[in-house]
Amino acid sequence: MQEFVRGSFPLIAVAILLLGLKQNLNADEVPPPLDCTAEDGADAESVRSAQTAWAKYLGEDG
Repeated sequence: MQEFVRGSFPLIAVAILLLGLKQNLNADEVPPPLDCTAEDGADAESVRSAQTAWAKYLGEDG
């Protein structure tokens, strides 16, 4: 029994790691696309907000 537990420990560790990564990936939802189809288009604040949300989603620092 100890050999089984010892032998399966690396597999269990990898499974736990992958489950943690999957939860992190699902934590950030895809931001909505910027809607600039209004007659006046999109204002600067909504563009900046959309850019920030997409940069965060894509993992950019800037």
